[in-house]
Amino acid sequence: MSTRSSHSKPDDFSQTGVNPQPVNGSPVNESTQAKDGQVGLNSQSADFDINQFRADQNFGLHVQAKKKAVVVPVERPNRQSWICIHPDRTWRMPIFVLEDKENRRTYLVEKEIAPDVTEDLTLKLLVAYTTRAGNPALWTIRLPDEGGRIDTYNESALAIVEEYAGQWIRVLCDQNERSYSVLTSPPVELPVPKWPDGGFEWMFRAAFKGRIIKTTEHPFLLGLRGRTGL
Repeated sequence: MSTRSSHSKPDDFSQTGVNPQPVNGSPVNESTQAKDGQVGLNSQSADFDINQFRADQNFGLHVQAKKKAVVVPVERPNRQSWICIHPDRTWRMPIFVLEDKENRRTYLVEKEIAPDVTEDLTLKLLVAYTTRAGNPALWTIRLPDEGGRIDTYNESALAIVEEYAGQWIRVLCDQNERSYSVLTSPPVELPVPKWPDGGFEWMFRAAFKGRIIKTTEHPFLLGLRGRTGL
């Protein structure tokens, strides 16, 4: 049977290293004990300035200003997006393209080999535009063939480029009329369009990087003709 030393008191914890426990079971800490009726602050609480955590309400605008596009899609404008077509005609160019319908890719074809790819080749106008969010993109619009023939969708698209370039618009599809229409006059004032620093040439290179057909032995061309590369 164990015995208690006659030299120790029942409430003397100085020798055991055990801290007294209050009623709620939390250890007593001198730094948090009440002083003058208020709870004391931990000594580390004064090691920072609370203003360093104050959020900037214009954070979204700063992020947009610093954002830089790395990919330029080649696609028709989304009907729900406000877009601005660049008003400068040097930001447009007729090109020969091959469209990979299955993978939704557009290949640029060098004009030197265009006569050898006539069965699938399309002559289109490449048009630069940007969205309200500052995302640049390229719209390819079919041009009239040698006989001047063109479908109503592309005819209306070319008319939109000529009439509304430089304005904020939404391009809508009117299936009944088989053409495109536009929505103008946005309900709020939109910002000045942002264009990439590299201009149209940068957009062109970014859009078609890795998708330029320079030879009739290109894998995509071989696949169209039922052949495979070596």
